[in-house]
Amino acid sequence: AHRIYYTPGSGLVTKLPMGNGEMVLGLAAYQPFDVNIEWQLFEPLNAYNDSSFGLYPTNQFKNNLDVVAFQFTAAKTTADQKFGYGLGIQLLRADLVYNDVVFRDHPIGELADRPSEHIPEFVSVDGSGWGFGVRAGMMYKFNKGTLAITAAVPFDITVKGTANLN
Repeated sequence: AHRIYYTPGSGLVTKLPMGNGEMVLGLAAYQPFDVNIEWQLFEPLNAYNDSSFGLYPTNQFKNNLDVVAFQFTAAKTTADQKFGYGLGIQLLRADLVYNDVVFRDHPIGELADRPSEHIPEFVSVDGSGWGFGVRAGMMYKFNKGTLAITAAVPFDITVKGTANLN
């Protein structure tokens, strides 16, 4: 199951007269990254007395990473309104849910009956973290169009939480 969520963004912009040009300040909250993937790789065998029923996840592989940006932006134009530039500072919030399965060799080796020659180990991780980001941009108006350039400087987000191995 692959899911793409279209999340709304919101922002607030105000113009302030400063010098010969105009200064624009903005505050926005939006989601620059979202991935949701779930796979059922196999169906684990139940114990003879069903004592293992419900102990294993139905989707053994899952990756759900959401990043939300809270951005403050300041932009300025020149007096002739032909050149503008801006800088945005971001506070980033990341939330991660990750599941995976690893097949380990059975301790008795090749003597184990198929399909029990491998033992599944289920990994689950749940964490969150904060980080920073910077965005900058410039625009220049020509007679017949506009040229715009933007750049983003990514920073690492350290995600901390809990991890389990079953």
